[in-house]
Amino acid sequence: MKERKPQHTGLWESILKALYNVRINSDIDTAIEYSTELFQNANSTIWIVGGNLNNDLWGAPEVINELEEASNRNIEIRIIHGPSIDPNNLEITRLHEEGRIELQSHSINPSSKFIVVDKSHVRLEEVGTGSAQRSAFVVTESAMLGNRLAKDFTKLWQTPKLMAEGTIVRN
Repeated sequence: MKERKPQHTGLWESILKALYNVRINSDIDTAIEYSTELFQNANSTIWIVGGNLNNDLWGAPEVINELEEASNRNIEIRIIHGPSIDPNNLEITRLHEEGRIELQSHSINPSSKFIVVDKSHVRLEEVGTGSAQRSAFVVTESAMLGNRLAKDFTKLWQTPKLMAEGTIVRN
């Protein structure tokens, strides 16, 4: 099957690459790079949904700096995370205490089938188990292009091969 390039790159590619690199290759540096790009592109709201807040990614100076910059631009930052925050992740805790970001804990069991976020009629689903289920993803409202990104993202996550084989498959 010939791979079709998505019409919208940039944020779209960043989401996929951050997921791919953190959970399959454990390439934290690359994930930091793409996460930083996501924060820079936001102009209204940043939603981060995922597993526990690990310090390697969410405590990285580049990511913390971008979260601070986004907060300075009056961007709402909401992080919906797993039951625990890495105790070494003092910076993310500081940002929360300063009122720069909102932290919400979810009780999603890693063996459950999906996480759903419903925001402005946009439905995103993360389908999978194990590390795929816990993968963090970032969505900015400004980059959704009239729900196209959300629709494509949902469709992509419904492709079981994405995390199971480490292959990005586009229909």
